[in-house]
Amino acid sequence: MLEEFLENWRGRRALSLFTTDPIYIGEDYTELINKYKSNGVIKDFEYFIVFNEL
Repeated sequence: MLEEFLENWRGRRALSLFTTDPIYIGEDYTELINKYKSNGVIKDFEYFIVFNEL
């Protein structure tokens, strides 16, 4: 689903993506993100760790 979105975004202004979901730092997503960074679809990608204080 993410790859389809990124493919359809091709030719537009590059995206800056920010997430707190650790799934996106897995190997599969890392390769996908790097592919689209090198193609100019993604400008920046940042993963942030969120600590919940209760």
